[in-house]
Order: sequence, then C-alpha cells, then structure tokens
Amino acid sequence: MKKSLIFVIFLLILLPSEDFNGNKNWEIETIDMQENIGMDTSICIFNEDIFISYYDVERKILKLASFVNGKWGIEIVDSGNVGIYSSIAVDSYGLLHIVYYDANNDSLKYAKKNNFWKIDTLDYGGVGKHASIAISNDIVHVSYYDERNGNLKYARIEGDEKSIEIVDSGNAGIYSSIAVDAFGRPHISYGNVRGKLFYAFLKDGKWIIEEIDKNSVIWESTSIAIDNLSHPHICYYDISRDDVWFLKHAYFDGKKWRVEVIDPDLIGFYNSKGASIAVDSYKRIHVAYFGWKGWDLKYAYFDGEWHLEKVDEEGDVGAYPSIAIDSNGYPHISYTDRSNLDLKYARKINYEPKKPEKSKGKIFAKIGKEFFYETISNDFDGDKIRYGWDWNGDEIVDEWTDFYEPGNKIKISHLWNKPGIYKIKVIAEDEKGFLSKWSEGKIIFVIK
Repeated sequence: MKKSLIFVIFLLILLPSEDFNGNKNWEIETIDMQENIGMDTSICIFNEDIFISYYDVERKILKLASFVNGKWGIEIVDSGNVGIYSSIAVDSYGLLHIVYYDANNDSLKYAKKNNFWKIDTLDYGGVGKHASIAISNDIVHVSYYDERNGNLKYARIEGDEKSIEIVDSGNAGIYSSIAVDAFGRPHISYGNVRGKLFYAFLKDGKWIIEEIDKNSVIWESTSIAIDNLSHPHICYYDISRDDVWFLKHAYFDGKKWRVEVIDPDLIGFYNSKGASIAVDSYKRIHVAYFGWKGWDLKYAYFDGEWHLEKVDEEGDVGAYPSIAIDSNGYPHISYTDRSNLDLKYARKINYEPKKPEKSKGKIFAKIGKEFFYETISNDFDGDKIRYGWDWNGDEIVDEWTDFYEPGNKIKISHLWNKPGIYKIKVIAEDEKGFLSKWSEGKIIFVIK
C-alpha cells in the first residue's frame, strides 16, 4: 500500500505546569473488587449514565460496570477466555457496543446491547488484538490488529451491513485507536512492530497514511481524539531515549503536524498501558495516563498550557486507564488498581481558576501617586474569584480583592512610597479555596 510520509515534525518541549493537587479535586471509587479484575478498561458516558467494559483476569470473562439511576451494577457480557482489548461506545439511542478479543478462537468479537446482549464474531483468523471502537451517526467503526498477517484492519457496521478492509500492511496495527470526525470520517492512530507511530485517515474512499514523530519509539499505547475542526490529536509514550521517557501529544494544526511533550518525567521501567485522550466542547484537551515513575494515575489537561495532576497514588494504580468527558466538560476515568487487583473509577469535581492574564497598566510610576492595573481570570466551575496582588515580586500576596464573577476584568489601584524597579504579579482564588498559578510578572519602574 502506498504511503505518504510526513518527515517535517515540529517538536515543542514545553515544561508543563505541575498542579499535583492530589485527589482533593476528584471523587474516587472502587467499582469491582472480586480479585484479579479490571484490565483493559474502557469508559463511555450517555447522558448521566456511565459504562465501563473490562476484563476479569481470574475468570477470563468480559464484564460491564454501569452507573445508572445513581448506583453501580455489574454484569457479565461474555465468557470463555474473552474480553482482552475491550473497547466500548454508545450510540444515539443509548445502546452499548463493545469490541474485544476472543483468545480461545483468536478472533474479534462484537457485542451490542438492546435489552439483552447480542454477540457476534466480527472477524476471525488471528485477529482482534488492539481493538478500538467509535460510533458516529449510529455507524460503528472498529480498528484492530491482524496479528497473523501483520495488518491494520478496519470494520464498518451500519445496521445489518458489515464491511472489512485492510488499512495498512507490513507488521502495522498494534496499539490502534479510532475516532470519527464531524463528517463521519474515521481516523486511526497505531504503531508498527518497530515502535513507529502512524496515523491513517479515510478521505474520499482512500486511506491516507502518515508517519508521525519518526524519531520516537512508542510503547503499549496510542490514543486518538478529534477536535471541533476535525483535526486529530494523538497521545502516546515515547521511550526512544535511555535517560528520559516522555508522554507526548501530536496534533495536526490544519497545516502541519506538531509534537509536544506533556510529561517529561516518566522513566522507571517498561510498564502496562496506557494513555487515553479526549477533547471537550470547550476545546480543552484531556489525557488520563499511567505514571510509570510513581505507579500512579495521572491526569493532564490543556487550556492554553498543560496542567498535570496526580489523581490516585494509593499503591500501584493507574494501569489501563480510559477517559470520557461528560456534557459539562468534566473527565471521568476508569483504571486498574494493581495492588489490590480492583477496578477503580475517578471523577473530577473541581478545577482551579485559570492563571490570570499579565496585568495591564503603565510601566512607569511616580512615588506617592496611585496607578491602576487590570487583569482577568476565569473559573471553569463558575465559582466567584478573588485576586491576590503581589506588588514586589516575591510571590506573597500583599493585597486581596473582593470576590468577582469569573471572566470579568477587574481593576485595582496601587501606589509606591519608594523609587525602584518592581515586578507585580497576580494570583486567583475561587470560593472553594483553590488557587491558580501566578500570572506572568510585569516590571514597573517607580521614580520620584
């Protein structure tokens, strides 16, 4: 198959803002604790209902955890050495669809629930690992690995009609992840056996294939999401260097691919997957991932800059994460507690205010005279915000304002009694006591 390769990649290594707030911003639950369960989790949301598919290692079965009407329920979907590489999606009618690997028959299975589970073999003959599912306009799209022939394959299901095709060949298709854009076109991220990252996009009936971040060596995971401009975002681990490993984000900006580092501090030892990405309607990027260095569940989000949080660090937690965003823009994460062999679930309940803008005002001031400075911040939760002003650059608040509605510009006056060079900064605090990062500093020259 002909491939078009992109060799010019712009790599941005920007140190993220490390907001390790722990789980004070999260609610965490253990969903299933029946011994040796919770691998290959996948999560989806329909209205207020939450659904998680996962593999029960002890019993070798596929299970489903459902949060409906305010409580969790657990059921068996399929049994008989099945359920690895599970991936779940929900259609516009609220019907659940799961693809997964059947280890007994070396095949790809597909389960759909409409009051009861209907289970079919979607493809067979050394296929079904690294399966991923997405639904758009009630059309089911599936990517998966044909291990016997070394191919990336794609299945499309519309009603009773099913079609299967090879997307890429030549030992390609591991770690596949699929997403669909607003025009119903599938996008797939995946790797080959040499650890190279690829991206496939169906355009006018033909697959366009590109190599992304050609210097990287990926491990265990890729995950893809599509933004409101139908541009792809891919997260993955890069273990190409001996001294440092990265969690990376590759994205197409409309003209070219760009690559940036989300977390530069992952080196420990090769570990379980994974990383999972989503983009919300507010254009924020969310990533749940297993922090290999500390064996913890971590979360990163981008709202103009990357923020990192430790979600759960009680033991060996964070493997096999999957992320979904609810209608209000809050992330929900399913993952495995390997210390206790449990299925766990985390839901974000609060964001800190956004870092205030660099203050605006005159850079020259006279002693004894008031000068006005202006800034603005926002709070995703809608909490009121007060602003703490640091008038001398030591990052200690010298003066707090009253609380204001988020997203409104505020203005404050200040006077200096001594000449000199000052740096002013501002921080935001919401009604719940959560603090933003300090704003960029502004230099003020105070003269007599």
